[in-house]
Amino acid sequence: MAAFTACEPSEDDKSLGSVLQKSDLKLSISQLPAAGGNKIVLRNNTPGTMAYWDYSVGTSSRQVDTVFVPFRGTYKLAFAGYGAGGVVRDTLTYTVEKNDLSGFASEPRWNQLTNGEKGKTWVLNMVRPIGWYGLDYKKGSGDDWSWQPNLSEIGWAGIDATLNYGKITFNLDGGFNVAVTRLNASKATVNEAGKYSVDWAAGTIKLIGAEMPNITNYYSQVSNWGNLKILEFSPTQMVLGVLRDQSSDGKAYIGFTFIPLQ
Repeated sequence: MAAFTACEPSEDDKSLGSVLQKSDLKLSISQLPAAGGNKIVLRNNTPGTMAYWDYSVGTSSRQVDTVFVPFRGTYKLAFAGYGAGGVVRDTLTYTVEKNDLSGFASEPRWNQLTNGEKGKTWVLNMVRPIGWYGLDYKKGSGDDWSWQPNLSEIGWAGIDATLNYGKITFNLDGGFNVAVTRLNASKATVNEAGKYSVDWAAGTIKLIGAEMPNITNYYSQVSNWGNLKILEFSPTQMVLGVLRDQSSDGKAYIGFTFIPLQ
């Protein structure tokens, strides 16, 4: 998948051409291989303007650009043309009729995490549900340490193996969708649906509108249950960490081990 980023130009650049009105803009949007396709061709044919496009899932500052939108839906396209008199803006819409996940194929972890459109549900591994990790875990220096005990070794932790601590489901069905069932600090069941983003290079997942299922005994030790660190990952197991930043024991990652729901 291609991603385009750009800084929006200054609105007082007087060197680009004559003052324009919205009616002067000459823009075109076409889709490949046909209408409703996932490849969007953006063209600014307006003389004397520099283009800035915001096509809802990315931006571009090219006069002519082909961008890829993986998910079906109707999107707003905001255009800004910069000329001698400042900026002139217009908003258009386009519709993508189907999902095209081919852009995710170069990173197999996407499918391992989500099972594509179908979704993949993960639950806590109650043999080893929780562990503690240094902030430099797996970096080979600094605060690089871990303790990954079995549940049978930490009876003092107050973890009730008979409780259903919840589940988390990731999918790519028309968007980056996440659904969570978890217990809150009072051990009441909470259901949440939101969005997520993954940065594989940084090893992070961000949940938007949801919090990670967790052992509620530790809820007060963490200020943010939506910013997750990928401590370990494979198709059959992942350890997601949250920053313990509200404890007198100091900062560390509390890692929760998840396995696919069978």
